[in-house]
Amino acid sequence: MGVNATVGTFVAVVVAHIMADFMGMSVWPVYKTLAGLDVAKAGWIATVVGMSGTALQPLFGLIADRFGPRRVILLGTLLTSFALLLGPLVDYQSALDRRLPTLFGLSGFYLVVFVILAAGRLGQDMFHPSGAGLAGSFSARRGSMFVAVFIAVGSIGFGLSQIVFRTAYNNLSHHTEILLIPAAILWAFVWLRCRPAEVPYSERISVIGSLHALRPVAGQILVLFLILAISSGVMTGLFFLMPEFAHEKGYPAWIGQGGAFGLIIFGAMVFMVPMGHLADRIGRRRTLIAMTDFVGHKLPCHRPPDAAGAGVHLALSLWVVRFWER
Repeated sequence: MGVNATVGTFVAVVVAHIMADFMGMSVWPVYKTLAGLDVAKAGWIATVVGMSGTALQPLFGLIADRFGPRRVILLGTLLTSFALLLGPLVDYQSALDRRLPTLFGLSGFYLVVFVILAAGRLGQDMFHPSGAGLAGSFSARRGSMFVAVFIAVGSIGFGLSQIVFRTAYNNLSHHTEILLIPAAILWAFVWLRCRPAEVPYSERISVIGSLHALRPVAGQILVLFLILAISSGVMTGLFFLMPEFAHEKGYPAWIGQGGAFGLIIFGAMVFMVPMGHLADRIGRRRTLIAMTDFVGHKLPCHRPPDAAGAGVHLALSLWVVRFWER
């Protein structure tokens, strides 16, 4: 693959990441507040959809290895766009509740919302293994740097998601589906430029073969998966309830409806590329352990530390080191 094709593919994957993080489940915290939805039901929907999608990510990675990342990336970004249909849906809440049955304690409106969010989250979980794997394959020596750029630029879409959705929802009479127009243009660009080099179909490893190949590193992958799941769970819970937290504290509406979320994401984005460079310089294991240790000390900063919390944190750090060094 030539230099121009390589650059075009990397840019296309980064643009796809912006799209995937801009749509999907990213808009759910601010939408449930704007639409006045039941927080308990919204929380259960987010939990079920989020946990199911996370559990399927390894499978999507195996599918990408078998059938090629391009197809998975295109389908994933397409599915995330379903979330832009949430805005006008609120105007049909009564009609949906009358015409559709109640299942699992969810009325017709919430069932349709569940389906839309499930499709959006499925798209995000389809995209991320393929996108990150492809981004890290452009350089053997600077793989972490490429992944860091991929994540940092994709965070632009993540950070802007609630702000743009809230603006469109309030100013366009709930017609957030208008955002599908720029999304379609960007998707067409990804379809045209995302042309990664792929091995011949006959030489690709099967899904079962991929599972067998993971056995020697299963412990390390499990540790990484648990770190990601725990950190993601904590941050997702914070973002989900941030509109309510801001309202209770008396902050202006824009703070809770995407403002604080965007500031947090953009603040994190500033450090992503330097951390990628640091990982290439001192090693990924050391960087991961250092950042895990840093986060472990900073998360409980709202209350005095206690011996039990420090012990659990130390045990977790040692466990990470033990399995990572195997």
